Amino acid sequence: NSEGTILKQRLAALVLTLGMVLALLPVSAFAALTYGQAPIYTGYQDVDYMAQELLKTIDLSGKSSTQKIQAVYDWMCRNCAREGQGTPPAFTPFDPEVVDAQAEGAFYEQYIQDLGTGKITLRLDLSEERGTYDPELDAYFFSVDSNESVAAYAYDMMMERTGNCVHFSSLLAVLLGHLGFDCRVIEGECLNSSGSRVEHKWNLVLVDGQYRWLDVRMDQAATKNGVVPHNYFLQTSGWETKHAWDHAFSDELMVNAADVQSAYNELLAIPEQVLNETAQERGWRNCSSWAEQSMTQASQAGLIPDSIWAEDMTQAITRQEFAGVAMRFYEKLSGTTPRPWDEEQDGHPFTDTQDADVLNAYALGIVQGVGNGKFDPKGTLTREQASAMLGRVCELVENGTIENKLALPAGGAKVTFDDAASIGSWAKNYVDYLVAKGAISGNGAGKFLPKDNMTREQALKVAVSALGADTTAI
Repeated sequence: NSEGTILKQRLAALVLTLGMVLALLPVSAFAALTYGQAPIYTGYQDVDYMAQELLKTIDLSGKSSTQKIQAVYDWMCRNCAREGQGTPPAFTPFDPEVVDAQAEGAFYEQYIQDLGTGKITLRLDLSEERGTYDPELDAYFFSVDSNESVAAYAYDMMMERTGNCVHFSSLLAVLLGHLGFDCRVIEGECLNSSGSRVEHKWNLVLVDGQYRWLDVRMDQAATKNGVVPHNYFLQTSGWETKHAWDHAFSDELMVNAADVQSAYNELLAIPEQVLNETAQERGWRNCSSWAEQSMTQASQAGLIPDSIWAEDMTQAITRQEFAGVAMRFYEKLSGTTPRPWDEEQDGHPFTDTQDADVLNAYALGIVQGVGNGKFDPKGTLTREQASAMLGRVCELVENGTIENKLALPAGGAKVTFDDAASIGSWAKNYVDYLVAKGAISGNGAGKFLPKDNMTREQALKVAVSALGADTTAI
């Protein structure tokens, strides 16, 4: 229908707009969360901080979606009061200075990071009219379901713990949003048994693929001795007997519940898209902070092979992956490209891989097999093995042969590690060479750890350092 089409158009525009905002955030990893799993924030850090802290006081562990919503609903019925009826006895107010400090400091930093990694998303502002300006009051008045209005009333409710129906419904919208559920504020009238009508606000929440009605203020008014009646909790029918309202917006939501849920899922997927695009552009998906400069240099120098391009550089490097690094290192250091391996002329040295980099590195004498005609391409590589392979490249380029007799670079200082005796004799000369060249310095505690696995970022950092592009060793 036309109403459904309008909402879909608005959803698409909002996802595009928010997606562009999220694309500007720093991205380092992706949480892969979906609707109902990731918190939906208002975008107002002070409100979101208080909501986060308030939810910590409510037991939500091990609960289903419905049970979590009820836990928050019941907490509000028992711990919030109608304006003019006093402050709940257990109320502990927020300190405005602490709230402001968190909103501008630690919470904000975490907030930006979580937005950029898909751990949280922002509330879709579905209000058709964002605000109306009143020239006499010199102020804007927003739709009750707009993020501006919801955040403002929720802020007051969390600060004072008292309010009227719009405060109750706004706070519920924020808290349930933080639990991962799209919650809307609906305005209309409450139909009293006497036949009178009173201006009123309540909620619609999207749970288990369906929008359901909530009226926390009405159930709060009937709560006695902590017992919540739940007469207005997650209802799907009969709402008109106690409420009157313009059905256009709520009907749109109900018809397009799946589209709203999909819109949130698209927003949660945007950090992954940005991460993938960034990784493809720069050459790595993730790396340690100490390795960022070297990763940039490795990418610029063409040292990152296709096998690990745009991948997580904190992971252990495999033998086949390192063969790719060794070949890029050889080409960069020698300025030449070796003759491609010819199967008919050169044969098949390994039964478990026909990778071009492995075969070319084998032909040059840079890598060796593990015996019985196997290379073990997916096997991990130790620090001494990786050092030996890069050292062989240096020896081949310097001497034209590989004889494990690589002389230390002029002026290079030989460093003796506490665990030097554990380094294999076949690797010792090459480790000494790379240490003297400033490409390796050990773990900072006097050890080389020759048998430990080498990670992708460590391997590339050694290669970059051995080229002289980076003087910071690992």
